[in-house]
Amino acid sequence: MELYGRRRCTAILQLDRSSAPYRRSDITELVSRVVHRANVEAIGQLNNSVWEVVFRDEATKERFVGMELEVKGKRAAKRCIIEQKLLLTAYRKS
Repeated sequence: MELYGRRRCTAILQLDRSSAPYRRSDITELVSRVVHRANVEAIGQLNNSVWEVVFRDEATKERFVGMELEVKGKRAAKRCIIEQKLLLTAYRKS
């Protein structure tokens, strides 16, 4: 999969720092509650409280991002990388 296609299918999870440290098993458990494992391409840790999840398609990512999710009893903030990039580009042009 090309890089741009992968970015379109990536969601970022911003987790509560007070509940850190997070383990990969915390994140995989969360993701498997919401979507089937076959729809997940990769899970990566950016830092202790920020994780990225790469899905196989945009529809699965959108479903995941649209749900209320909790890890260790705290709400997880979610965002899409590509939306952030487009917002930044629009801001720079104005």
